[in-house]
Amino acid sequence: MGANILNRRGFAMGVGAGLAAIALPARPRPAAAADAAPVARSVDDIFVAVNVPVDITAATVTDARERGLVQGRVNGLRQVLERLVGKDDLASVPTLNSNQVIDMVRDFSIANERSSAVRYIADLTVRFDPAAVRRLLRNASIPFAETLSKPLVVVPVMTEGARTLLWEENNAWRLAWSRVNAIGLVPLIVPPGEPKDISAMTVDQALARDVGAVRGLAGVYDAGGALIVVATPSGPIVQAVATEVRPGLPNQEYTRSQGAEGGRSEEHTSELQSRLHL
Repeated sequence: MGANILNRRGFAMGVGAGLAAIALPARPRPAAAADAAPVARSVDDIFVAVNVPVDITAATVTDARERGLVQGRVNGLRQVLERLVGKDDLASVPTLNSNQVIDMVRDFSIANERSSAVRYIADLTVRFDPAAVRRLLRNASIPFAETLSKPLVVVPVMTEGARTLLWEENNAWRLAWSRVNAIGLVPLIVPPGEPKDISAMTVDQALARDVGAVRGLAGVYDAGGALIVVATPSGPIVQAVATEVRPGLPNQEYTRSQGAEGGRSEEHTSELQSRLHL
């Protein structure tokens, strides 16, 4: 069964990261980022909220940190629920207080901590107890899905003036997608642009949604198909068109337009991601 752009949250995150990157001078890929982006390997991965942004100001940095770590876990549960529950059913999920949410957390880790006298900023990865999340939804009679689909290979194409970029090192759109942790029921793999990727699909084949090329690229990564995402900047607006191509199934397409805010730095990528959730 096709995903019908099932992981739209992941697509929105990619759009947010891409807009931030397009607004910046293109930079070469760091050596540490040369591998394809990680994907969910087990059902338990679906219950992990990755890179949850925290930015809290309070009377003291201690208060800000305590409040931020609580808010990060609360927002992390929301991220997991958006992955499991249909959009129409999200409003029916019971509202939990912060202590109830914390009781559902197995553990969490902190990255990118920064602080001032009154402000605390960080990114949290929160691992929830799958049994506790399932119990919450079943007790509320809310249907949910947790069956992993085969991954999709992300093919990020960006038009830049007269040029169309795909595997080039200065393709900010592809580099942005490589930073997106889109763990979900449809995991996403972002190829690093190695010779095997270049030979499997050309930019013209990507734009044509060539099923044969999709089959070849998907075969490299044992994927079920490709998510071809084409970004077209036009003045202050960037239009992103995602087409899910799975051999043997009808293509599914989704379009998103958003203003690119010039001068934003990578520190603001998480903020853009959070505002672009669908």
